[in-house]
Amino acid sequence: MRVFFPHTTPIYIKNTMITRIFILKILSFCKIYKTQKAVVYHIQNNKK
Repeated sequence: MRVFFPHTTPIYIKNTMITRIFILKILSFCKIYKTQKAVVYHIQNNKK
């Protein structure tokens, strides 16, 4: 257990960091996508 545990922890931490960055990227992308959609919708409504 003592040999196994320290060996796997850095990988686990690395994976959580990667997933966190991935989730943050997805969230930021969704925000940008939503704002773009809102802007396009707003422009289309103003044209009418």
